[in-house]
Amino acid sequence: MRDAFRGFYAPTEQEFATLWNEATFVVDSSTLLNLYRYPKSASAALLASFKKIQDRLWLPHQVGLEFQENRLTVIAEQEHKFGEVRKTADNLLISLNRDIDVLQLKTRHSLISPDAFVDAVATAVTDFKKYLDKLAEQQDGVATHDKLRDEIAALFANRIGPPPKDQAELDDIYKQ
Repeated sequence: MRDAFRGFYAPTEQEFATLWNEATFVVDSSTLLNLYRYPKSASAALLASFKKIQDRLWLPHQVGLEFQENRLTVIAEQEHKFGEVRKTADNLLISLNRDIDVLQLKTRHSLISPDAFVDAVATAVTDFKKYLDKLAEQQDGVATHDKLRDEIAALFANRIGPPPKDQAELDDIYKQ
């Protein structure tokens, strides 16, 4: 029964060992694009893993095309995140001041004075935004040389599937 319904059974330890030692690894465009999204340490670890199995990596032509077409968008998204985080930090301070003002603590409470707290949060927000500015200087942009793309290109050199011959072949693939 196991042979007739292989998809319903987990591979044996020996089958797993064979797969890890002999399988061809095919990645999709999201895997490659996520190398730009992951923390640097995670991207480096994934690239190191790819290098260990480089002789068994394979990239379908369509995946390579999707990677090339979407790479700059992902890089721009990463750049844009700095502005979004800055705005979130600013909104935090605005919200804090608004909520404190609504409580009318300066005129309606004899003991609570939020000034030191608000000042500390404002200082923390300012410091955090300076930190973001330093990080933004390290962020690769759409106009900078893309070292990560160079590494990906080297990994998949001569390991890319052929493009479709023509639109008719592509239409047939989509139909199937």
